[in-house]
Amino acid sequence: RIAVVQPGVVEGPGSVARRFDRGEELTRSLAGRGVDLVVWGESSIGAGAWERPETARRLAELSRLVGADLLVNVDARQTDGSGRSGIFKSAVLVGPDGPTGDRYDKMRLVPFGEYVPARSLLGWATSVGKAAGEDRLRGDRQVVMTLPDGARGLRIGPLVCFETAFPDMSRRLVRDGAQVIVAQSATSTFQDSWAPAQHASL
Repeated sequence: RIAVVQPGVVEGPGSVARRFDRGEELTRSLAGRGVDLVVWGESSIGAGAWERPETARRLAELSRLVGADLLVNVDARQTDGSGRSGIFKSAVLVGPDGPTGDRYDKMRLVPFGEYVPARSLLGWATSVGKAAGEDRLRGDRQVVMTLPDGARGLRIGPLVCFETAFPDMSRRLVRDGAQVIVAQSATSTFQDSWAPAQHASL
């Protein structure tokens, strides 16, 4: 059984902290419900929060309370396995003792929203819209995560938002052994537009 936590917090001042707090509240309500995995949405943990040890402690406490791992999504400055440092958008698995070490860094980024193509030529876009002020870094490989034995060793394949538009990514995860594809997304930036419905249709 997989639980999906949807805070319903629209993008705006203070939304990052409110999204985390609401996600925590909703996750607590899952205690005793017999779930195997709790999935939080895209950018559920933002810059600043991920660097604080208290965040990992709170997430681990939630995992113990619910009796299941949490798949959260971190949009913050991190260092990847090859030593690159920058802003990654990452699916991170957290268990009762904290982050398990399973992490997937988003590979296919949204043009202008997460990076500016040819920034030296098109960087002016950041001054007239919501274009990324700093480019996110791309992950270099897809990851299949295996949940603990308590969840029957379920193998999950994470995708992040825009990546659901690319069938080759889902196919690769299935070929690599994923039994469930988990797509973390947040479309609150595009409220009152055609974008959420179009994205859901994919």
